Amino acid sequence: MTPEDRNKIAKTQIESLPGSTKPPPKPAPKPASVPDPLRKRKMQITVSGYNGYPMGGMYEWHLSQDGAVVAESFMENATQTSTIVTQFTPTTDRPLFLLAFLGDVAEPPNRGLQVRHPGLELDIPPESWEKYDFYSVQITPTTQPFKSKSKSVKELIKKFGISIKAGVSAEEEEGVDAKVVSAKVKTGANASGEANWTPGDEDITTEEEVEMELTYYDGGLKVKGIK
Repeated sequence: MTPEDRNKIAKTQIESLPGSTKPPPKPAPKPASVPDPLRKRKMQITVSGYNGYPMGGMYEWHLSQDGAVVAESFMENATQTSTIVTQFTPTTDRPLFLLAFLGDVAEPPNRGLQVRHPGLELDIPPESWEKYDFYSVQITPTTQPFKSKSKSVKELIKKFGISIKAGVSAEEEEGVDAKVVSAKVKTGANASGEANWTPGDEDITTEEEVEMELTYYDGGLKVKGIK
């Protein structure tokens, strides 16, 4: 036995004697508490337009999970807003929801636009679901293109109104004007350039008919982002 081994044995015997100054063993760490997955949480739903601007309106909505409604608001209780904050209690730990949404936009330039969707799928990221109790959802109306050769944007909008049987012109039928998002007009030699138009701009006119494209809201909705 080496001197080092004898010293280790002696030290162990001394520390085991009553009155020993050896520090007591550290207690085992307590396991981290796990939040209740079915705890109350909050969700913010924001309605924004094609260019990201808020779309205030009167909206009715129903938030459901696994077929059970966990939060809702009816039209008779609606106030004009572009942002809805609601509290809900999940029915399961699976962060997948359906949002039924409908209503009327109440702010220009799309006042009178009707939007709806029977069930937008809201799939909250698992890491956000596990760590946080507040989630932000952004929804936006869906768009479609309408193309036609015209001499002005005004004429293009008139053709668009006739095509959807919503009136004869933007001035005479608010239903048409409310749907219009923007327009693109071919310009220059051989239509090599392009001019952009949005509601409120001066009309763009050309001497001859040129290809124009109107972007309009089709009344649907889609999820733009969840976090």
